[in-house]
Amino acid sequence: MLGEIRGEVRFKEPLSFHTSLRIGGFADIFVVPQDVDDIRLLSAKDESIVRSFYSLKQTAVAEFAAPSWSRRVIRGRILADAPTLICYGNFNRRENADSALFMVKTVLPIVRRTIPNCQLKLLGTGSVEFHRKYALPNHVVALGFVDDPSGAFSECACVVAPLSMGAGVKFKVLDALAANVPVIGTVVAFEGIEPSPLMIETSLQDFASTVLRVLSMWRAGAEPSARPEAIT
Repeated sequence: MLGEIRGEVRFKEPLSFHTSLRIGGFADIFVVPQDVDDIRLLSAKDESIVRSFYSLKQTAVAEFAAPSWSRRVIRGRILADAPTLICYGNFNRRENADSALFMVKTVLPIVRRTIPNCQLKLLGTGSVEFHRKYALPNHVVALGFVDDPSGAFSECACVVAPLSMGAGVKFKVLDALAANVPVIGTVVAFEGIEPSPLMIETSLQDFASTVLRVLSMWRAGAEPSARPEAIT
């Protein structure tokens, strides 16, 4: 069982925290200090997990604070003949590395048979090392960690999140939604997030066909979020 909790611990000033709780394996242990007054989390499930582990004075579900760069994203720069997909996250984490490999080995070969110039950009910590480790092809580009990724999000067709494991609210999905970027993801990717027309849920088995449908809409000049019913 893997639980990932993100939220805000309140002392005199707010502090952010990110902790992983692993049962039956190595653990990153987060200990809540005794003088914590208030913890704000991003989903009711995360709040329930925290309450089950700790006796706290107060917990609450808080609204997500969008990153400042998301306001600088300008949609509409997508290249119809050479669309870009973004895989976003920390590639030192197994779930993100596995999802990227799934995109490279399973999804992209199918997509590129129809759209040969389609690219995948890996955006986040560890992506350069990940690209080097697996000797990934040229149509997969590692950008590393970028302070302001608004340019990449402006030009991409969508974010892809074919996660098969992990728990808790995924910040990478919230970041993309805040930037008005469609996200193709699994039920794991969208766990704990309020439904949005920008969220295109699919299974791993249907991931490639769903990506092709979304890219076909871009090539036809349609915004995927404007016609969510077209994605089935």
